[in-house]
Amino acid sequence: MIIKTVRIILVVFVGLAGAAGLVRAQDDNVAGTVLRLQASAVAVQDAVPRALAVGEPIFVGDVLSTGKGARLEVRMIDGAVMTLGERTSFVIIDYVFKDNFGNAATRLMNGALLAVSGEIAKQVGNPFEVATEFGTIGIRGTTVWGGFIDGAWGVVLLEGTAVSVENGAGRVDLTETEAGTRITGAKEAPGAVKRWPAQKLERAKKTVSFQ
Repeated sequence: MIIKTVRIILVVFVGLAGAAGLVRAQDDNVAGTVLRLQASAVAVQDAVPRALAVGEPIFVGDVLSTGKGARLEVRMIDGAVMTLGERTSFVIIDYVFKDNFGNAATRLMNGALLAVSGEIAKQVGNPFEVATEFGTIGIRGTTVWGGFIDGAWGVVLLEGTAVSVENGAGRVDLTETEAGTRITGAKEAPGAVKRWPAQKLERAKKTVSFQ
């Protein structure tokens, strides 16, 4: 009888140790936290979805997906803030920040994104990138919007210093606020940088605005 009891206790301790190890592994992979949520959004990790709520952690490897009419705002571990519009899919490929050094690699699969950069974007070497179907957005100390608008993929600098937009066909740099570019295909170079009219800017901002 005593032997059986000891065995049960050992199994419980082993189980608790395994659970603690899983929690530590998750903590090491935390990339951010949900700040605000409108309607519904989920995070998918290893093909397993979980419903998101304010205060929930976001992990490296998560695919964030928003539903109809949804908005999702996430504060990343370096202070950056990402706001997703409705029916948007956004992948956290890599997000590390420790001892004032880090790296960020993300991908916007579809939908609209407003990105306010954090500490990582201040580092030398442009380590903050958002990949898209049509090119890569390099963010350096700024607020930038990206999404599909007026029949093309658009990127516009809303605040800050500079944004680069690059693919295999070319590159442009956005260095003035409210200036943007458009890309019509992955093999097409980003278009000439032009100041976006107020009406277009408002339509872009509306896609990521909370009600």
